[in-house]
Amino acid sequence: MAQELGLVAESGRRISSSGRSVFLLEPCSVVAKVGPSSEQSRFTTEVDLARHVQRRRGPVVPALLRANPGPHIRGELVISFWEYAPSEVGDEELELAAPPTYTELRVHLDDFPGRLPSFSQPIQVCREVLARDEVDGLSRPALRLVRRALETADSFEVPKADLCVLHGDPHARNLTQSFGEVMWLDLKSACRGPLEWDLTALPAVRHFQAPKPERLATLRAVRSACVVVWCSQKPALEPHDREAIEYHLQQLASAPTA
Repeated sequence: MAQELGLVAESGRRISSSGRSVFLLEPCSVVAKVGPSSEQSRFTTEVDLARHVQRRRGPVVPALLRANPGPHIRGELVISFWEYAPSEVGDEELELAAPPTYTELRVHLDDFPGRLPSFSQPIQVCREVLARDEVDGLSRPALRLVRRALETADSFEVPKADLCVLHGDPHARNLTQSFGEVMWLDLKSACRGPLEWDLTALPAVRHFQAPKPERLATLRAVRSACVVVWCSQKPALEPHDREAIEYHLQQLASAPTA
């Protein structure tokens, strides 16, 4: 596919596999995201949102600039192409950069005209996964904590006036500093929802005043439960996945809902 677009792609190396496969193509230094064709709508929204922020010179890793980024359908697969932006700094520096960079991103999000799913969609998916007993490796007490936290998502309604465009998953691993610029990547979780949903993932959340502190506390537990489910579903857990599961289970155990 890359060669058809005029890119010099002689080899590919998988650099991520979290719900979709991400490859670095060389020597053109292009990132290819690959998923099932059923995800075409999600891939399209991710590219459209990235382009929207790009046009406003906002802090996002660009969809491919030198050729059509797609998404392209090939058989049962959907593929999008992105500029490669390896990080020049470590996690601690990115965590410090996250709050101001997120504030800058927010300026460009809310006028996005495209359709986006509700923030509640992945929460419901996690509940369905639990209902089908598709989460392995968790103890019964851990599963009870996760189920209880996910159930609390039904305890409040979000007024339409409180809904805004969200990155969906703005943690430091979705941030990079490349060529001297700090940029957000991985917009696949973009959605519409309350600001507090993004704040539950954002490092150093104390920099922000949550419109609804009670909602933030509830959604923080819901986010932890979702992270446990997402990580537990991976076919091969990496060390950071295990660390995330342990950390978020501790957060759930100490939450008021526990």
